[in-house]
Amino acid sequence: MILAIPVEVTGPTNFLLIAVWSKARQENPYVEGVVRAVELYRNLFTRYRVVLAGDFNSNAIWDSNHATGLSHSALVKMLSDLGLVSSYHFFHREAHGQEKQPTSYFQWNERRPFHIDYCFIPDEWAPRLQRVEIGSYAEWKDCSDHRPLLVEVAG
Repeated sequence: MILAIPVEVTGPTNFLLIAVWSKARQENPYVEGVVRAVELYRNLFTRYRVVLAGDFNSNAIWDSNHATGLSHSALVKMLSDLGLVSSYHFFHREAHGQEKQPTSYFQWNERRPFHIDYCFIPDEWAPRLQRVEIGSYAEWKDCSDHRPLLVEVAG
């Protein structure tokens, strides 16, 4: 099952947050479920400023495990066409699949790091990114196998 829940955020900048948690053992596992959710909500991306964030459980290193149109790279292209960019990748100037900072440690194992959590933002916000940080293994090891992803955009 994938959870992709739209939430209206109001404040100095209004936007629609689509919170994502993609899992295995479903008709469309992992990134395939995220692709399907973006397809389902496509009209929201054209009507609102959208932030798509959460546990995608995907990375370009696993593209070959999915059909071409349902891979992580296909998702990144689809989101780019909708005007979104990964805040982490833009800020740190790293390519998908070549991330230096993991967001998750498989089964809490520090030696099995992966970058599988994302925050895609409207591309017009990208030049205003102030910081994009990922919590450390040590600070968060007792809380989750995932690490928080902090994204700060200047007003």
